[in-house]
Amino acid sequence: MIEFRMVLISNYMLQKNKINDEENASNEDDKILIPAAVAYVTPKLPENLPDENDIADLRKNITLQIQGEAVEVGENYPVAVLMILFDIAYQLCPELVVRLNTGERILIFDHQSVPVLRDNDIITDVGAGFSIFEFNKKKYADKINIDLGKIWEEQNKSDYLSAIKAAMGVAQKQFAPCQVAVLRGVAPIFLFLLVQRDFYGKSAEIWYEHGKSTEAIKITSSL
Repeated sequence: MIEFRMVLISNYMLQKNKINDEENASNEDDKILIPAAVAYVTPKLPENLPDENDIADLRKNITLQIQGEAVEVGENYPVAVLMILFDIAYQLCPELVVRLNTGERILIFDHQSVPVLRDNDIITDVGAGFSIFEFNKKKYADKINIDLGKIWEEQNKSDYLSAIKAAMGVAQKQFAPCQVAVLRGVAPIFLFLLVQRDFYGKSAEIWYEHGKSTEAIKITSSL
C-alpha cells in the first residue's frame, strides 16, 4: 500500500514538473515574441573633417555617443566623418538608419537579435537588396581603388534610389577580397556606406580619398 502510494506521488510530481516546464517554456516564448520599440540616437558630428591628428578624438567622441544604441544619421556631413561613424556603429550598434537628403529613412544594417518595432516610414529592404555580389568569384588583391565619384557621374539620376542601385551594380564589378580598399570621389554618402558595408570581412582596411591629389583617410579601426 505504501509502495503504491509512493508510485502515485512520484507520477504526480513528474506530471506537475512537466506542466511547469511547458508553462515556463511558453512564458519564455511569449517574452521573446514581444517586440521592443526602437529609439534612435542622433549623434552630434562635426560639419568639417578634423585634422589627421584629431581623428582619434573624433572616434572616441562618436563611440561615447552611440555605443550600444540604435543610430540614425543624415547625409549632410563630410563623407569621411560618416564613414568613420559607420565603422564604429557597425561594430558596436544594433542598427543604423540613414536619413537621405531626399527624405527617405533607410535601414542600412540590422544586427538586432530580437524582434523590434520601427517607425512605419523606415525602409527596411532597400539596403539589403544591394548586397548581391559574390566576393569569392574574384581573386585576392593587395589593393583596390573604386572611383565612386566617376561611377555616380555616369548614372541617370531621374530616380535617386534607382541611380544608387545602378551605381552599386557598376561598383560591384570591381569588388574583390583585398588587403586595402580605397573608395574615392564625390558621390552620395548612401552609396559610400553601401560599398563600405559590403567590404567588411572582405578587406582588412577601408580608406576614403576625396580625389587623386588628396591624402587618403583610413576609415576602419579596431575598437
